Amino acid sequence: MSPDSKAFIIASPLILLSLLSSFIHMGGMRITGIEIESSTPSIERAILPLKGCSYISKEMSEAVRRIDSLCYIDSTATSFSDGTVHIVPEYRDGGILALSSDGVFLVFSDSADELDLRDIPQLLSIYPSVYIDDEELRFFESFGFDHEFFAREAEEGNRASSIRHALDDNVSDKGVADSAPLGFEG
Repeated sequence: MSPDSKAFIIASPLILLSLLSSFIHMGGMRITGIEIESSTPSIERAILPLKGCSYISKEMSEAVRRIDSLCYIDSTATSFSDGTVHIVPEYRDGGILALSSDGVFLVFSDSADELDLRDIPQLLSIYPSVYIDDEELRFFESFGFDHEFFAREAEEGNRASSIRHALDDNVSDKGVADSAPLGFEG
């Protein structure tokens, strides 16, 4: 092998990296707009800071990884067109929200994860919900969340609960009844 071909083989990765780096910093594929289908505040927190970054940047791939790590997300599809990144999260099936005044958990047959309270209003339109009192919450935190129990409780309600509907059902002349959890006004 000639010295010129050896030098070319050794320099090729460096040339490729420098071209890619210059393309990223030239403004190519720069994110100027963001569209998110069916979003939650946690998804928005991950993706909105990317305005001005490149679509093919490390920050973009880290943001998608953060979205995919949310307990209610199966996968995230992204596309880029005319400076706008389009985010389409795919939500996991089979979840049930366990609402309590001490916290909210999303219960699946294989896991139960505490949720950020800011995500609850959007997730109430996706998942059925069940209200549990604080004592039941402590029991489930100690011994594990039983998905079948929550599925039966949600089924007994005969519809996917929403806090707005629960508030409508619990409104009296004096305001919201004591059975509505605080902090879930929507």
